[in-house]
Amino acid sequence: MTAKTYVCVANIGVNDAFDKKYKSTLPKLIKTTTENAINRSSKLTTKAPSDKNAKGFYLDGSLSSLTKTAKDKKIVIAGKMTMQLATWPDKVLFATSNTGSKLETSESDDIDDAVEDAVKAILEDLLSKVIPVLEKKVP
Repeated sequence: MTAKTYVCVANIGVNDAFDKKYKSTLPKLIKTTTENAINRSSKLTTKAPSDKNAKGFYLDGSLSSLTKTAKDKKIVIAGKMTMQLATWPDKVLFATSNTGSKLETSESDDIDDAVEDAVKAILEDLLSKVIPVLEKKVP
């Protein structure tokens, strides 16, 4: 069995959010969701290599915006995210990817749950682009 290639996932931050609490709560969700997606790959892993000379990838990024707007008794949660892909351990950038998403929910729904769902939708879309790029670059 061929060893999987390591992907170092940075603590992806939140630049701008309609509620400051998401700057501290969402990075953990983003990192965990990203690591789980990478670990489902047949070629990639987030487990650090024991070989000090091993090469891999570095994944960083940010949730650049998270907004909430009211519209006809509905709440629209919208977000935009960017990820940077680089080599590891030297962090030479070779690609970037970005996407955004909107989620509409009722005013009576839990906003925290809606935010989590919106961020997961953004990540699902973004990681569906990023992971194949990393897999193609596996030596």
